[in-house]
Amino acid sequence: MICDVHAHCLPEGVDKFLVERYKVNAMKRPVFVPFDSPVSDSIADVDRRVEMMDEAGVQVQILSLVNLPLLNNETDTVAVVRLANDAHARVARRHPDRFKVYAELPLPYLDASLKELNRCREELGIEAVNILASHGTVSAVAEEFDPLFEELDRTGSIVFFHPRVSGLCSQLLTDYQLNAPLGPALEDTVLVFQMLTRQFPLRFPHLEIIIPHLGGLLPIYMERMDNQMGRMLADLPETPSSMVKRLWFDTLTHCSAVALRSACESLGVDRLVTGSDFPAMEHFQGYKASLDYIRHAGLVDEDVHRILHVNAPTLFGI
Repeated sequence: MICDVHAHCLPEGVDKFLVERYKVNAMKRPVFVPFDSPVSDSIADVDRRVEMMDEAGVQVQILSLVNLPLLNNETDTVAVVRLANDAHARVARRHPDRFKVYAELPLPYLDASLKELNRCREELGIEAVNILASHGTVSAVAEEFDPLFEELDRTGSIVFFHPRVSGLCSQLLTDYQLNAPLGPALEDTVLVFQMLTRQFPLRFPHLEIIIPHLGGLLPIYMERMDNQMGRMLADLPETPSSMVKRLWFDTLTHCSAVALRSACESLGVDRLVTGSDFPAMEHFQGYKASLDYIRHAGLVDEDVHRILHVNAPTLFGI
C-alpha cells in the first residue's frame, strides 16, 4: 500500500475567500499548478484525483491545504482554516478508504489554534496537523508556540511542517524569484536547525514530525551540522544528527535518485515516507513518476518496499 503524506487540496470555498478578499491566487496557477489539475474539493476534481491515485498505485492521500499567505488578520485566518478543515473532512467522509486529513491551524494565533485543534479532534475526527514553517519572520517552532506543541506531544500527534514559500522573507531570494525554486529547501533546512537548537525532538519526544523534500540540505550537511552546532551549543545532550534521525522525511525530490540515495544513507531508510506535493508535479514528470522514481533509484528491493509500502502506512496506522 502506498500512502502519500504530501498531497494538497484547495477547497473551492477557501479559493473564493482568498480571491475575493485578498486577490490571492493561492495555487499560483498556472505557473506552479496547471489550470486543469484536480486540486479542489469539487466532486469532479476528487473523482479525477482518485483516478490519478489509482494510476499511480496510491491507496491513500493525506490532504493538506496549500501554503497560505500570511493574512495578518486573526478573524480571516480562523475563517479560512475552518473552511478548509470542514471541506477536507467532507472529502474524507465521502472516500474514507482513500483520504485522511491534516488539521490546519490559524497560526500564529495560539489560543485560536488550540481551539481549532480541539474542534478538529472532537467534531471532525482529525488528529494529524499541518503547520507552515514560519509566520512572517517568526519560526513555527518559536518558544511562544510551545503550549501548542506540548498539547500535540501529549497526544502523540503527527505534525507535517510545510514551507511557507516566502523566500525566508529575504530579498536575497525574493528579488531573484527564488521563493519556489530554492526557498523550500532552505526553509526545510532552517526549520530543522531551529528545532535542533531548541532540542525539539527531545523536549517533545512523542511528536511524529514529518519534514518534506528529504529535509532540504540535510542529507549533505550532517557532518558540518554536528561539527559546528556541537561547538556552538555545548549543552546539547546528544549530537544534532542523532536528533535528526528522530524525524520523518518525505520523498519529494522532483525524481532525483541521487538525492534519495543520499537521504537513505544519511537519514536512514526507516525514516523516509512517500510524498508527492500533489498536484504540483503535473507540470513536470507527473504524479505517477513522482513516486515511481523510488523503484528506479538504484536501491535494494527491501529498501524500496519499506519506503513505498511500509513506513507511511505504519506511521498513520493504515
